[in-house]
Amino acid sequence: LDEVPVVFITASTDDPDLVDRIHHRCGEMLADFKRPREIHIVRQLPRSLLDKIDKTQLRVAVASSGDLNTLEQRWLRDALRDPSGKAD
Repeated sequence: LDEVPVVFITASTDDPDLVDRIHHRCGEMLADFKRPREIHIVRQLPRSLLDKIDKTQLRVAVASSGDLNTLEQRWLRDALRDPSGKAD
């Protein structure tokens, strides 16, 4: 079981203390093995053609440990090309 809890959050406002507050609240409410080890704030989550969150893309983002902004830009670009017409 090599899975580690990671959180991706879409925030409506720019709150510099958001990550700290999430870590604190998770520390109060969750057992240690359930607490997220990383918290990422993104503008939009990647979506599949069925408008479900694309967890594979999120796993790639965590595994690559690359530039999350670059991956997020790709998600946004892919959403604009989404044939379902549900892109923002």
